[in-house]
Amino acid sequence: MKNLFTTLLLFSIFQYSIGQNTILWRVTDTTSEKVSTIVGTFHQFGNSFVDSIPKLKNALLKSELAIFESIDGVDETRKMIDSRKPSNGIEKELKKKDVAKLKSISKDWKVDLYKLKPIEIRWKLQQEFQKQKCGTVLPTDKWNHFDYYLVHIAKENNIKVLGLETDSLQLNLIGFYHYICG
Repeated sequence: MKNLFTTLLLFSIFQYSIGQNTILWRVTDTTSEKVSTIVGTFHQFGNSFVDSIPKLKNALLKSELAIFESIDGVDETRKMIDSRKPSNGIEKELKKKDVAKLKSISKDWKVDLYKLKPIEIRWKLQQEFQKQKCGTVLPTDKWNHFDYYLVHIAKENNIKVLGLETDSLQLNLIGFYHYICG
């Protein structure tokens, strides 16, 4: 229930941010006068986007603590997915031409297409679409994920980082969401 609440809260903040036309909010504790900055992220932006907003990096560098959705390393998540047994479900469910197109799109993915669950394939395709069609990651970007880049900056500057969830929990929640919503 706590994770569902957190997910709904983050989703609500994201939806509200669209209407606010901003990704940074300043929150002040009225008792201690401590200032916090909330950053609304869209994961599939590269480091050039972050670097184009100096206020974002400056707010992070002034922080004592940075809290992210997850702070698991991408390699840990890949290992978790890689430990799964492959499935040929896509071969059974998709037409041959669609399987061929999916294999073409996924040829450079660092995870095995056959070890991903259907909902995870959908998310990967969405990420690819955003990167390729929307240009959210430039060819010169070293980092292709908004959050991972900010975590890197925080750690590089000895700022304590915490994660709300693990990637393992997120993958389970995605699977649960797919199970409930179809």
